[in-house]
This record gives sequence, structure tokens and C-alpha cells, in this order.
Amino acid sequence: MLEYLNGLFLSGKPGDTIADDFFGYLKDGRFHHHLEVAGAAAMIRHNRQLAAQVRQSELAQRPKRVLVMTDSVSILGVGLNFPVSHARGFEQAGCEVRTLFGQENYNPEKIIDTVIRFDPDLVVLYHVDALHSQHSFSNIRICYELGVSVALLFFDNPFYSLTGGLTERDHLDLVRHARDTFKVYAFDRVFAEELRLIGVDCEVLMHALDDTVFTHMPPPVEYQYDVSMVGSLDWLFKYKGADKHPMGPPETGRLATRVLTERLIDFGSTTTRVLEDLGVTFEDVFDGVITRTRIRFANQARSAIYRRMVLNDLVVSPLHVFGSKDDGHGRFVHHPPVEYTKELPELFNLSKINLHINSIQNETTINSRIFDAGGVGAFLLTDFNEDLLLLGRDLAREITFRTSEEMNRKVEYFLGREDERLDIAKRMHDVVLHDHTYRHRAEQMLSAL
Repeated sequence: MLEYLNGLFLSGKPGDTIADDFFGYLKDGRFHHHLEVAGAAAMIRHNRQLAAQVRQSELAQRPKRVLVMTDSVSILGVGLNFPVSHARGFEQAGCEVRTLFGQENYNPEKIIDTVIRFDPDLVVLYHVDALHSQHSFSNIRICYELGVSVALLFFDNPFYSLTGGLTERDHLDLVRHARDTFKVYAFDRVFAEELRLIGVDCEVLMHALDDTVFTHMPPPVEYQYDVSMVGSLDWLFKYKGADKHPMGPPETGRLATRVLTERLIDFGSTTTRVLEDLGVTFEDVFDGVITRTRIRFANQARSAIYRRMVLNDLVVSPLHVFGSKDDGHGRFVHHPPVEYTKELPELFNLSKINLHINSIQNETTINSRIFDAGGVGAFLLTDFNEDLLLLGRDLAREITFRTSEEMNRKVEYFLGREDERLDIAKRMHDVVLHDHTYRHRAEQMLSAL
């Protein structure tokens, strides 16, 4: 077998021909078709490395090849927008890009076939589920055995649904062991720090602007809305995985309530800071990560409550809310959800003030909607979090609020000052376009190769 593969990979044949020969070899019965993936992939890795040495000059001249994979066809209600935007970012960076989305990621042979044929320099594994996910882990293992450089990304908290079981620790062990070819990225700085605490090499890779979708628009002749907001205010949390997470002992729920309470006092507060102020400590690092994750998961379910309680203090009326059901109270004007790539940019542009309220399960990160509004050139006000300072201290001070009083003061002030709104929106647009597009995120990942 090894002798056959050596000859195959050193033959100089194109990737498609190699793949056809290899899978023909499997199907001829000369090697068991349902092979142990790890063993076969290890041999493929060995021969890919030999082939790369022979074809070094060819590889140096071609564009970088990137394979973007995600394990879901719908990411928390926004479809494939995030991995698609990452794929566009790599294309803008001059890479040749292919994608494997949804059910294609459940087929090990399909993945091996694609890697052999396409011969990527980087595989981007974009996951909704946490590190515990078995099929996510299978993809990680295949890429590891194939010897492919991997960027492992998570849309949300990488620890959701972790319980500390042995299987999960095995998954983490592989990611730690593969640090030479794997790079793990978390979109929140605190999540990256927690991954490093348990031995996983991790960098921050924030969300970004897809400047092919959220392009700059001139101010409208007439605004349709004074103040609008996109997001759920529904009391019931409907994310289908919510019931899968073990909430742990009763004190977890009490701590989650305390975090929510503190967040309503200071919108810039975080789970980590509240626990530190309360003097909550953990003997085991992994247990600490899991407990904080349980608290954040509980408060993900309460983000709608948090938004509603903040907005109930809004003096200016009416507030137009897109994406939340009318509860009959008459406090807000409710509208159906808007389509992300076409309707949302126009909505941003038609509102004098776009109000944004973060999800309280996150810690410091900049929400993607802030980049989206910046790309359009729309004016936005948002509750504070620390990473907004990365946009510039003056800009962060102008567009953020930490209390209901500050929110009302800024809404009333900016409604009557269009020139100031447009000036801030332009500066926001310039900063986002200069430093925070998906091309910038692609270049960050490519620099780690």
C-alpha cells in the first residue's frame, strides 16, 4: 500500500488524477474500502508531504488554496452568511477558494476526496457546535491525519454544551497536540483567554464587515424611522439546542441572575467581572470554564429579557423593532424579521438612529451588526463593551452608552443633529473598511500558515 501511494504521489500527476487513481484503487478491493480513516489518512499525509517537496516550485507560484467547511446549513437563523463571508474574504485576499457546507461534512470520504483533489494550503473549519461535537471532531481528526493546516473557528462560545466528560477532554487533547498545524480562533477575547487556560493555543478573530453586502449608501432623501432596532424581544428563548445544556447546581442559576442584574446597572459589565467581584473562585480550571459557560448559556436565553428591560426605559417613542413578535403592550412598533443580505442594509440606511443591544452571554467582542452598520455608513448607538475601544476611543465614546440615562441623553441629542450623525457614521465607515473587513480576517489567518 505505502509503495503504491509513494509512486502515485510522486508521479507528478494533477490532484484530480491522483484522487481518481486512489479511490479506484480502494474500490478495486486491493485495499479495504471502509478503511480506518486515521490509518489511511496518515499514509495520505505522508505522501502529500513527499509530493509537496517534489512540487515545491509549483506550489510557490500558485495562489493559496483555501477550503472553507461548516457543519451547518443554517447558523443561528442567519443561514450561511458568516462562512460565506469568510470565503469571500479569502477570495479578496487572492486565494482560490472551495466550500463544503452542511451534510457534505458528514461524509469522511467526501472530505478526503476534496482535500486530495483540491490540495488546500488551509482548511477553515467553521463550527456552530462546541468542541464536544462528535462530527466536528471527526472533521478535525481527518484534517489532522491528512496533515493539512487548519484554522478552527467558532461562531459563538466554543464551550457550549461541554460537561467535562472524558470524550470532550480527548477532543481537546487532539487540538492541543496538533498545535503545529492547527490554529484555534475565538471571536471573543475572554473565550480565547479561557481556551488558553486549558492549554489550547488560541487567538482572537473578531467578526467583520462583508463589504460585498454592506456597501456604503448615500443618506436617504427622507428617513422612514427615527429610531429602529433589529433583534428579538421575545420572552421565550427558542434556540433548539437550549435544552441540551445541563444547568448544573442551583447556584449556577442564581449567579446567572446576578450577572443579568449587574448588567442592567452597568451595560458594560461581564460574567467574568461579576464573578470576580463576588469572589467566586474554582479549584479546577476546567470546572471554572464550564461553570462560566453555564452562566453565559442561561443568559443567552435571557438576552431578550435584557433588551426589553433596557428599551422599556427609552423615552423617545416610537421605537421600531424588527424581528420580534408584538406582545400587545403597545410600547413598540413591531415589524417582521428583515432578510440579512438585502433588507438589513437598506433598513440601516433608512433609520436616523440604529439602536443596538448586545447579547449578554458575550463578554467583550464587537457584534457583527456594528460592522454591518458601519459598512453602510449608517449611524448606530450601542451598549458598551470593551473591544469597541479598538475602533478608537473617541468613536467608542460617541456611539456607546453604559446606562439607560446615557442612552436617552444620546438618542435625544443625535435625533436633532444630522450633521454630527453623518460625521460619526463616516468615521465609523472609514475605520471598519480600513481595518475590519473579512479580507483582513483572511489575511490574519493566512499569516499564521
